[in-house]
Amino acid sequence: MRINGIIIGKGVLEKKFSPCNLRACRHACCRYGAVIGPARIKKINRLLPKLFPLMRPEAVTTVMKKGFHLATVFTRSDMNPNHDHHYMRTVKGRCVFLNYDDDGGCVLQKYSAVNNIKFKLKPVGCWAFPFDLIGNRLVVYKWKNLPCLDDSRNKKAPPIYKTCKNELIDFLGSDGYNELIKIGNNVKRR
Repeated sequence: MRINGIIIGKGVLEKKFSPCNLRACRHACCRYGAVIGPARIKKINRLLPKLFPLMRPEAVTTVMKKGFHLATVFTRSDMNPNHDHHYMRTVKGRCVFLNYDDDGGCVLQKYSAVNNIKFKLKPVGCWAFPFDLIGNRLVVYKWKNLPCLDDSRNKKAPPIYKTCKNELIDFLGSDGYNELIKIGNNVKRR
């Protein structure tokens, strides 16, 4: 099925998803660093002095010496071939922008919220998690060992399309999300 030109993968309707419990998975989705494009790189570079106080000390040291993204260019067939995409750098097995304060979470997300920044600083793969848009197909990541995506732990959890409403609205728009809800409710009745 399609909504607003996007093919909706089966998992978007069928997968159960418990809201993130960062203490349970210890920020597993932040282990490898996300892919980041040129627009976000420029914006983050300008904001680094304001982000440093929110970051882990070892991350600040690394970013000051090496930068916050790897120099290696990443390509994927569905990404804009005219842009260089890079992986975010990691320190001690986690993204440099992950902070272990009492709330856990992402420095980029917190800074954006506090400063009312409309342009998302977080890479798409982060703010859209657990979804990925591959070409025009919206799918659910198939990561092993993540409690939030573990079917055996999530039997009583709500469907992912209800748990991740904001992420889906970003992809589909409000009207598209409402259409997805109607489709999902019909799937449940069958």
